[in-house]
Amino acid sequence: ALDRASNGGEILGGVTVGGIELSGLSERQARRALQQLEAEMRRRPLVFDVLGSEFRLLPSEIGFDLDEETMLAAALRNGREGGLGSQFRWWAGHLGNRGNLAVELAGSWDREALRGYLEDWESAAIADPPFDGGVAVQDGRVVALAPEPGTGIDQEAVFTLVDEVILDLAPPEITVPTSVQSPALTEVQVAQAADRAE
Repeated sequence: ALDRASNGGEILGGVTVGGIELSGLSERQARRALQQLEAEMRRRPLVFDVLGSEFRLLPSEIGFDLDEETMLAAALRNGREGGLGSQFRWWAGHLGNRGNLAVELAGSWDREALRGYLEDWESAAIADPPFDGGVAVQDGRVVALAPEPGTGIDQEAVFTLVDEVILDLAPPEITVPTSVQSPALTEVQVAQAADRAE
């Protein structure tokens, strides 16, 4: 009998997700297997190198979430799409390999959560960050301290790198890009603050 006819709600063919064999599992069993995979991935640290300083971060700390339902739906569709004719052709064409299908991992994470860590690492690992300027009292006079550019983490570039590796089962170390960045305040704004402080 055809896989699809005899196995009911079981996953057909040679379906794998992240190296896990799902063929023959019920929908409930497959969902549990994907949830276990997510738990393992959330415990595998991402390693970041910021100008020679190493920082480790668990995917769970930046809201990593594996999209089990999307992957499960793709696994269940294997060999079941189309009418009976196309399903029979699928079965006949996969008698030997049972329709091997590697479902791509899918998931998401929270960029804003990572942003906070990047700001902390920038303070800890970068010796010459941008200086936003300030106001000081020298010899009884209020003076403006001019803002200066400096080295900072290129956050958008880091987000892109994390997107590329967070679904890897053995993610490589991420070398954090830096760039020369402008201070948040202008000289005019700092001077105005000094005037108000007099």
